[in-house]
Amino acid sequence: MSASFTAACVQFTAGPEPEPNLLTVCKLIRQARDAGADLIMTPEASNFIESGRRRREKARREAPPTAPATAPSSPRHRGAGSA
Repeated sequence: MSASFTAACVQFTAGPEPEPNLLTVCKLIRQARDAGADLIMTPEASNFIESGRRRREKARREAPPTAPATAPSSPRHRGAGSA
């Protein structure tokens, strides 16, 4: 028969800054250890997770300005005399 062990899975809502996330997950890991966990699992990106909304807002702020239309059907790209 196999020996038994206690597993813990910690879950938390991480913010965009790694340092506060690390402090939070370390606190949770210590709590799980103190409660007798032999194996402690954390979310795959415990050190840095940003909400989808925050990522989209950041991307919009950092995106380059929209380029002018360059498709061949654009009136400014039609040859002379084109209608």
